[in-house]
Amino acid sequence: MQRRTVLVATGGMLLTVGCIGDQEELPEEEEEQENKTEGEESDEEVTTEESEPAKFEIIDLVVQPEEVSPDGSVTVTATVQNIGETEGTEQVEFDIDGRTVDEQKVGDTTFEEVTEAETVTKQVTVPPGESATVSISIKRELVGTFGVSVADHSVSFDVIREWNEIGEAYEGAGGLIVTLESFEVNEKEGSYEYAIEYTLENDTDGGIDEGGFQLYPTDPEKDPVQQFGAFDELFPGDTVSRSYNFEKEKNIEFSSLAYHPDQFFAQNPPNGALVWPVEY
Repeated sequence: MQRRTVLVATGGMLLTVGCIGDQEELPEEEEEQENKTEGEESDEEVTTEESEPAKFEIIDLVVQPEEVSPDGSVTVTATVQNIGETEGTEQVEFDIDGRTVDEQKVGDTTFEEVTEAETVTKQVTVPPGESATVSISIKRELVGTFGVSVADHSVSFDVIREWNEIGEAYEGAGGLIVTLESFEVNEKEGSYEYAIEYTLENDTDGGIDEGGFQLYPTDPEKDPVQQFGAFDELFPGDTVSRSYNFEKEKNIEFSSLAYHPDQFFAQNPPNGALVWPVEY
């Protein structure tokens, strides 16, 4: 603001008049620029990009070992990759095949051995852009091939028998010491005779009932052939030697001979059975 002093002479009088001038106006461009800057600060919006959620892929599936005995177990491991942009947890489903051994009919009753199919679920947490593994352990008593699948990946493992040796002593499932002294396959007209000699010994402190032998056919649709007879209880320190002959027509081949105290209705040698191969 500016103040001006003016001297005015009027009729011999001298007057001093003070005037207050108007406020200096800003150029239009500067005013518009100032208003524009203030408006930008108030109207500006901040945009934030959202991360993609976790997304999972199964990139590998392995089983170790690929062969196992009925007493052993296998480990199946899946590798899970997170292709999303945030950490997440995935539920991994392992689908395990079942196995059914064909029925055995005794009178009016049908028996069968079944390993049910099942699904085992495990969870795993994976950071973005990384991978992690998750595993399960599987044990199967039935001999055969079992498949395991996760998403579109699959593997399989075999349950196999480990043969016992003739003339070697082994501890049987019931606790007796079992020695198969000899095992001969004799060809006859229209049939085979399977002759065994064996020894049972009780070296425990209590009585134990004898177990029996059974021949298992190569074709699982055929019935096993059981050892029949009177079996005794062996007391501590007792030893017994026995012989037995099976006979069956030639159109049925057998793959194994097994000893176990409880296998009367079994279609495969039970878990823990002592097993010898049948050689023609």
